[in-house]
Amino acid sequence: MTAHRCLFLVLFVLTAGLVACSSQNDTISTPVVRPPSVAPAGIYEGTWTSTATGDSTAVTAFLDSDETMMVFDADGALIASGVYATIEDARSISWTARVFEPVTSTDETTGETTTGTAITTLTAGGSYAEQASLLLTFTRSTGETGTLALNYDETAYESRSDVSLIQGSWGTKDAYGAATISLSVDAGGGFSGSDENNCSYSGRFSIITQQYNLYGVTLTSSCPGNTTPSTTTGLATLKAATSTSAKTLISVSTAQKAAVLLKLKPL
Repeated sequence: MTAHRCLFLVLFVLTAGLVACSSQNDTISTPVVRPPSVAPAGIYEGTWTSTATGDSTAVTAFLDSDETMMVFDADGALIASGVYATIEDARSISWTARVFEPVTSTDETTGETTTGTAITTLTAGGSYAEQASLLLTFTRSTGETGTLALNYDETAYESRSDVSLIQGSWGTKDAYGAATISLSVDAGGGFSGSDENNCSYSGRFSIITQQYNLYGVTLTSSCPGNTTPSTTTGLATLKAATSTSAKTLISVSTAQKAAVLLKLKPL
């Protein structure tokens, strides 16, 4: 076969999808094509800063394509969740949210301390750069003002989600290796488990868009002494393993009066 003849057949392959010329390597690498993510959906890292004190807290933010925005710190001492809205042409964003923070009170008679949850609200507005950043200023119902500066985490968000990736046993352990909470995730994304306080957990992880690393989550918890189970909804992600840490299943979920952050390792 002449070089001219083979060139014709190769061109025909490109237009008609037929194999005409053989070669030593028949493997063709097909790039992953992701559907466009609805901006500003994604996973972000950044800081939550109080104007009055100048104190900054490192936070993570999850934004899904259904306009849910959740912001939280490393240990759940700050969890904010609400609905965002955008004006695409102006690249502007607004956000209304509930903020959950622990508060400790001491009984003056017994000296016993108890920890509850303080719930406030905030309104925020600012701008976003697609697949780059978010910058908002906020005012809370307490009168506090501040800023939220976030940078898009391409590596964390732009990887595949699949229930098979999170199927198995997850939990946390104390310093002596005993599980303080454990969850078992089945092949359909359903899970159940318990913690050291005899609280039970159940719920489901669901796929939002398979090409992106955010999951929907519904979590129901029931603890001794509470007659009514608490159900929260939110978002989750699977953080990849590093040289110093195993992969982590991170779930944040809220309701009107409750917020739950889970950071679980494989058991």
